[in-house]
Amino acid sequence: MRELSSKTAPAATQRVHDLILDYIKEATQGLAKMSINRIRRASIEKDEWDALKTFENVALEQQK
Repeated sequence: MRELSSKTAPAATQRVHDLILDYIKEATQGLAKMSINRIRRASIEKDEWDALKTFENVALEQQK
């Protein structure tokens, strides 16, 4: 195993830092997309539920 000199240590540390930062950005970006989709789906389902309740309130007994 080669020894790290005082000149290469900061560069290696910076490279590891950049790699970890890129990984975190990619992972959180995917999570953000997934969360946005879940929020959109929940909003659509809420609108459908509200429409159903409105219909039930104004519908005749035969329409229910």
